[in-house]
Amino acid sequence: MAESLRYYIAHNGGLKIVQPQGSSMNTVGEFFEGKTLEHLIGCKKNPEIVFAAVAFDGGYRTEDAGKSWTKIMDGDVRTFTVDPHDERVVYMGIGPIRLFRSEDTGKTWGPLDGMLAIPDEAKTKWDVPPRLRGVELPHVRHIFIHPEDQNLIFVLLEHGGVLLSRDRGKTWYDRSIGISYVDMHYIENYPGSKERYYVSSARGFYRSDNAGEHWRRVENGMPWAYTELHSYSHEWHFLPGDTPRMVLCGG
Repeated sequence: MAESLRYYIAHNGGLKIVQPQGSSMNTVGEFFEGKTLEHLIGCKKNPEIVFAAVAFDGGYRTEDAGKSWTKIMDGDVRTFTVDPHDERVVYMGIGPIRLFRSEDTGKTWGPLDGMLAIPDEAKTKWDVPPRLRGVELPHVRHIFIHPEDQNLIFVLLEHGGVLLSRDRGKTWYDRSIGISYVDMHYIENYPGSKERYYVSSARGFYRSDNAGEHWRRVENGMPWAYTELHSYSHEWHFLPGDTPRMVLCGG
């Protein structure tokens, strides 16, 4: 177990790891200099195990709380998710769009290419804006596993929309109806519900009451609500407590 509280600071120029030392902070290490850390996630029961998604470079894993890192996937790795039901199960999303799963806490990986079999009509949305063509490819942005159902998985694509699996990644369905600009970022369920979800995108914040079969924008009270170019929302979370409250990061 970790000997003290540890902070991982991931940014566009690398990763810095610090720990409290008296009244100041001691730098444990700095890694991935000059590279963008897209996502960082650890295991709750085994906090020494952490995964880092480094854009255009690869996926990395540490077993010693960040003192050393091992590359576990080459390429444009963008996100990891640890299964809340079983920490041995870890999902990884990359670009071009593809999903992988590990059953041994990230030591070995296998593809979940059933996601690539969705209808071509849905896959025509798997594209980036013209200004980004030749710079980056559509990729998996976020992987959500329902906290009450290990089989229910949502995957968000940037660019590309919302995908749903109800059988732990074997078969997939496009769930993007109602979202006009499918540059997707983050999804969560309303606490205790398998039908009500919220999702953020580059143009709008949405709600669905039927597990993504249809989405509608819900931005009352937000700055620049319902506008076309100033409704960018990214990471957000429900806060713990009896009364659900939400914190949303916009831009």
